[in-house]
Amino acid sequence: MPRNRQHYDREAEHWVGGVFKAFTTEQMAGDLREEGLPLNFIDVHVLACGGGYAGALSPWVERFCTKLSRTHVFVEVTGYQGFVHISSGSIRVEDRNERGARSFYSLEEKAVVYRSGYAEMTAGRGRSSFARPINTRDRSHHNM
Repeated sequence: MPRNRQHYDREAEHWVGGVFKAFTTEQMAGDLREEGLPLNFIDVHVLACGGGYAGALSPWVERFCTKLSRTHVFVEVTGYQGFVHISSGSIRVEDRNERGARSFYSLEEKAVVYRSGYAEMTAGRGRSSFARPINTRDRSHHNM
């Protein structure tokens, strides 16, 4: 299977090895179900630029969590507020202030976690509260 990657030829960006894909929250949840995501799966991370930001709609990761929690009642979906940069040595999140100045953050600093209704009911048993940044370094992960 070819590896997807970006490369630059005379400063023009090209995509090699595949195509960019866009998914609705329903499509992504359906694909994960069809691929056999275990019903007891908890920790889904979405590395998508701006997936944790609200705009005209609620954040994409919140809506995705709602769709996935129809069948995965314990699911927690983590998204990130900013532009996700993945390089050979790191994954970081870029955000810009009102003047356009760029700053880079670790994933933990820009994470927003959404939980299914059932997972939220268990929040008093050691889980952190709904939709707030958390320190994910203190938890075990099953990354998607």
